[in-house]
Amino acid sequence: DKRITKFFSLGGQVWVKGYAEISWGLKLGGVHSIRLENSIFGRSSQSIDEKIFSYISDYSGIYFDGRSKSDLECILSNISSDFWRKDSFLVSFVKSLLDRNIQKYKDITKEISLCVAQDDVLLVGQVHGDAAVTQTLSLVGSNFELAALAVQKFPNKKIFYKPHPYGSREETIKIIEKYGFAEISPDVSFNFILKKFKSVMVNTSG
Repeated sequence: DKRITKFFSLGGQVWVKGYAEISWGLKLGGVHSIRLENSIFGRSSQSIDEKIFSYISDYSGIYFDGRSKSDLECILSNISSDFWRKDSFLVSFVKSLLDRNIQKYKDITKEISLCVAQDDVLLVGQVHGDAAVTQTLSLVGSNFELAALAVQKFPNKKIFYKPHPYGSREETIKIIEKYGFAEISPDVSFNFILKKFKSVMVNTSG
């Protein structure tokens, strides 16, 4: 199409949400695209009704695809993990984020009374089809396989299983029955429960 050719000749760029072109059945061919994903920072992190969103953009790839490099990966690979502690502004910024208890699913806010021992383990489930499984070189292909790996990695430890808020109830029941984990309700705040454990296992994207 001549219009598309002209668009790129004038410096036009294609911005794509995640790998949306795949789900839409589109092929970008040799066209370079800039990838976008939702960010947990910004005003939208504070309210589920907020209409202003923040995004992560990446010219090289996307953070959740562990099969290829991304700008974010390159940046993190070239700085020390505690670099921010040397900058007063960044220290203040990190503290402000911690004080706001930011988490991905801001509508999942339930808190519970839970007795956790020093060496207990928290196992966190993923939603079916998450990029952690579909777009990266993962050691496991499902929550059931993740549970089996947790038993192998943490023998003789009490394991608490928190399903993904939008995960499969049927799968959760099978995992609990098979391995005898203590279940934490999926509607419990991840930010809240994370602070209860020293050992956490989850299949993350990237």
